[in-house]
Amino acid sequence: MSWNPNIPQSTDKLSNSQPQLLGNFQAINTGFSFNHVALNLGADAGKHNLLTMPQQTFPQTVAGSDLLMYVGLEPLTAQSQIYFLTPAVSSGGGNGIPFTAVGTDASTFGWTYIPSGVQIKWGNFGFSGAVPATVTMQGPHFASSTSYQVIITCSTNNATTYSALNINGISFTFSSAVTAAETYSYVAIGT
Repeated sequence: MSWNPNIPQSTDKLSNSQPQLLGNFQAINTGFSFNHVALNLGADAGKHNLLTMPQQTFPQTVAGSDLLMYVGLEPLTAQSQIYFLTPAVSSGGGNGIPFTAVGTDASTFGWTYIPSGVQIKWGNFGFSGAVPATVTMQGPHFASSTSYQVIITCSTNNATTYSALNINGISFTFSSAVTAAETYSYVAIGT
């Protein structure tokens, strides 16, 4: 039986409405037990096992000085991500700040924020030849004035020397002495 908010009526007798009342209690228990510890399990009763949030559409808005956390479809990755929205961002028409996001898998590219507001980005790129190349870091909230520290490693271990220059919030210039095609990984940390 599904939840019926019209049970009991003032004219109902308990003997007649008892099955309906029991059905309502069963519906409450069924709905509550989804992703929750059962109602009658002592100290943990009522706690969440996990939190499931349905995907919302952009833009969301915040009322007053409230804060909002919701799931939205992140445009770059086309995957559901958790967003945090403040009144200032909401009033400016923004969607909020995604807590974290990854590409098709976590090794392709991604970014996350740590509690201080510092952002960590990572990704892979291919490089061949000794001519410097510009590598664009993927992710939100880039600004040319943003400063990042970039750490680069060669996943095939054939590069003898390489460097990253002219780092900003959007890209960095990369050069290597190795002319063979190589795959590199980077981690960028900044605010």
